[in-house]
Amino acid sequence: MKYKSVRKMISVCLVVLFSMTFACPVFAVSEEHDVVEVVSGSLVPVGDGQYISVDSIVDVNCSGSAGGLIVQEMPSSYQPVYEINNVETVIYSDGAYETSCDITAGLYDPNAAVPYDSQSKSESESAISGTLKLTYYLGSNNEEIKITKVSGSWSQTYTNTGIDIQDMEVEVMDGTAWGMNHEVYYPEDRVFSFNTGWDYVLLYPNIADAGTGPRAFSDCEWRITGMGTNWYAFNITLYLDIISSPYA
Repeated sequence: MKYKSVRKMISVCLVVLFSMTFACPVFAVSEEHDVVEVVSGSLVPVGDGQYISVDSIVDVNCSGSAGGLIVQEMPSSYQPVYEINNVETVIYSDGAYETSCDITAGLYDPNAAVPYDSQSKSESESAISGTLKLTYYLGSNNEEIKITKVSGSWSQTYTNTGIDIQDMEVEVMDGTAWGMNHEVYYPEDRVFSFNTGWDYVLLYPNIADAGTGPRAFSDCEWRITGMGTNWYAFNITLYLDIISSPYA
């Protein structure tokens, strides 16, 4: 998982940070304001001919045993699968944007007589669900961004297919080129919400080589209850970008 060793070293500091920022009411304002518009899809008009472009990336693979020790590779016949069910942005009357993606994922063996989870093929393919959200404001003619909150959840998709989840981690960064804000959190529950306490920074485009651009990561390890000792990684990445044309 991303930045694993660094995350473990600063976990105590993050718990203190979280307790301080979560108690501050100023960053929960979007929940106290009316919804102006809900925009479905990966393009959100923000005025002056500009758009927020939303990109969701999912990874499902073999992680290993509890504690992250690799015990065996994923059998070649097992296929990791996922589906991005919904990408939307809620715009609030106070100017806040809440961009989210909803994912279902799983594994199945297309060559086996019995699907991997001993249920149905469809339940194998979407055994775990995950949601990742970023709440933010735009300023200075869409040249600045202030990320105020990262939230989301992990859950089992079907009531008759139990899911074990461990090693939950959430990471968020505003992606500015200088003085980047960057935090890693360790949720204790499957539903999480962390207020950042950040201020406005210059909104940089998402450039992989430069590491710029607003983004959030949601990571966990999961397995179908009672189906062996292997744990599988489930990673969601949510990128935000600012563009001048939806056809650029």
